[in-house]
Amino acid sequence: MVCTNAQFTLNPLPLPNGNYTWTGSPGLSCYDCPSPKVSGLGPGVYTYIARVSGPSCTEASDTLHITVINGAAPQYVISPNREICLGDSVELGGPVVDGTFYNWYSVPPGFASNKANPKDKPPVPTLYYLSASNSTCPLPALDSVRVIPMALSLSVTPSDTVKLCRGNSRTFQAMVAPTGQPIEWTPPTGLQINASGTVAIASPWVSTLYTVTARLGGCSRSRQIFVAVDSLPEHLEILPADTAICVGDSIALTSPIAIFHPADYPDMTFKWSPLTGALRPDTVFEMVVRPSQPTIYRRITRNKSGVCTDTATVIVRLTPKPQITANPANSLICPGDTVLLSANYSAGVTSIGWSPGAGLSCTGCDEPLAAPGVTTVYIVTAKIENCSASDTVFVDLKALAPVQFPPDLNLCPGDSIHLNTVFDDDAAYTWTSTHPGFGTIVKPAPTYFPVQTATYFVEAFNGCTRRDTVTVFVSAATLNLDGDTTVCKNAPVTLSALVNLSGGSFQWTNIMSGQVEGTMAALTVAPALSTPYELVFTYGDNCRLRDTAVVSIDGEAPEIIFPADPKLCPGERIVLNSGPVLAGSTYVWSATPPDPTLQQGSAPEVAPTQNTAYTVTATNDACKTIQKIDVTAYKATLTVWPYPDTIVCAGSPVLLKASGSEQSGTYEWSSGELSAEILKAPDQPESYTVVYSYGDTCSLKKTVLINAVPSFDLAVQCAGYQPDQYRRNAYAYGLGVAASKPG
Repeated sequence: MVCTNAQFTLNPLPLPNGNYTWTGSPGLSCYDCPSPKVSGLGPGVYTYIARVSGPSCTEASDTLHITVINGAAPQYVISPNREICLGDSVELGGPVVDGTFYNWYSVPPGFASNKANPKDKPPVPTLYYLSASNSTCPLPALDSVRVIPMALSLSVTPSDTVKLCRGNSRTFQAMVAPTGQPIEWTPPTGLQINASGTVAIASPWVSTLYTVTARLGGCSRSRQIFVAVDSLPEHLEILPADTAICVGDSIALTSPIAIFHPADYPDMTFKWSPLTGALRPDTVFEMVVRPSQPTIYRRITRNKSGVCTDTATVIVRLTPKPQITANPANSLICPGDTVLLSANYSAGVTSIGWSPGAGLSCTGCDEPLAAPGVTTVYIVTAKIENCSASDTVFVDLKALAPVQFPPDLNLCPGDSIHLNTVFDDDAAYTWTSTHPGFGTIVKPAPTYFPVQTATYFVEAFNGCTRRDTVTVFVSAATLNLDGDTTVCKNAPVTLSALVNLSGGSFQWTNIMSGQVEGTMAALTVAPALSTPYELVFTYGDNCRLRDTAVVSIDGEAPEIIFPADPKLCPGERIVLNSGPVLAGSTYVWSATPPDPTLQQGSAPEVAPTQNTAYTVTATNDACKTIQKIDVTAYKATLTVWPYPDTIVCAGSPVLLKASGSEQSGTYEWSSGELSAEILKAPDQPESYTVVYSYGDTCSLKKTVLINAVPSFDLAVQCAGYQPDQYRRNAYAYGLGVAASKPG
């Protein structure tokens, strides 16, 4: 018997290996487990039937009746059954629930407590019972928890921090009691573990904390071992490797610091031996030696912990140096001349070489012929194996007498030129030329007035002879300009210039106004006053020719001012001339093709129906002007379908099409669309207007009426005929109504 909402466990001590099933009332946490929990029961009687079977027995059953009475059952928290390590303590309950009283006892006896969450350290398997009560339920709640201590021990040898040099290994032994329990090592990185886990060989690349864990039931024991990994750089070989040096030379013995640098390993120490020929202390990373005999050098490298050690050796052998002499020691030659060089050297020399190779007839011979382009120091080197000796010869190239031509070699007629701007007063200069009449001039820097393009030759001697040439270009041109002319006022006249070479530029200037009028060889003007015009022709190296022409005014031709926009839409008219009319002037107009709207006069107004060219000849006394204007007359057609109207059923779609004859035209419908074709489905009579625009703001417009009428169904039943109905759509507004029947 329990109170409402009591919580407790059925069958807390089930049979090992038993298969349980439960049936009966609701309220169990499971119906196929050994020990279901009961919770959430209201007042009433609940029946549960438990059935159990096992490998050594047939099925057995038992029936349990639980009576739930009014009153709130005491609430509590109890630990689940568990296994712990022998010697560990365990918490049996949980947080305090207000209004609940606790009473704990154990089997075997020896434990008692009235706390909500007491602790105990059982030495043997123990069943702890809880009796919980409160003031609202006359019945205490009974529950229990089973705690089984497991005897498990674990030890590891070695058991403390282990120091290891990277690349080496260490074996660890794990012992567990009782034996045969599984042993786990973490992390597995750098470990080789046997099948039982009792032996592990560690060779980690970095320092690692390993954890060893053994488990027995719910009990686990762990031990930790820290493997401190030390290291030396991977590349500690001595460079250069076994080598030979020349007698008396020194060599640095080091390791490839491009891969590692000693500063990155401040804990490393070094010891060199032997110290024969050593030029540095024996504790440095890089040793410099100058041995007097072949020697094997050894360097021992250790880190601060002393765990890691590296030994590297190198053999330094000795090679004798050769002797060599070069002749002549010094030479002075003119540019282009040659001098014979020679080399004398000691026995045993395997090869010789001259450098630089520029100007030498050979670089590996004993007697090269030298013809340098500049003063040069030649080095000859003799080698015995990897030992070398050298000597030098100095070949001095005598400087030629200086000559420097002027930078501007493009002249205009009448210009002068200084043929040389740099010279030596002690040298002799002789000048000749292809220019007729130049002759021979013996001066270092002559001045000349060339009248044509020519080449000039100079020979300068200061012990060595220098020859050089320069070409001076003289740009010559002629300018012929039409003479002065007389025209009527405002009558156009063309002034033309003729030059005898291609290229160059023209500039016409109105002398009276100072304005530039044109930049072509021909200039068309129509002055109102007599005006002089100057032409400047620029060519070559900024050479200029000038001439002037005067346009005099005698009389005045009528001024023709054509309209600025000679483009018309159908039906438009245009006045051809808005210029002032002079007394006594006559105007003769013609049209191509003929235009019947053209009338003679100073300012006729026309309305052409096609593109037309109009020509006018205007005369005033002896002055006459002939001018022409092209007038564009746009015209187009517009077709619309359906047109002018059509009848459709309300809501039926109808396609409206517009087609203009000008391909560049545009469309705009009153409904807002901008395409040539639109689809509409009006519900009532509706008109649509399209505007077709083309040409110079020309347009055509047409309107289509869509007469949308309601549709309806018509049913007809004949006398003596049963109600088969025949329906037809009909059109009103004059289309009529039709109906029919069979027969």
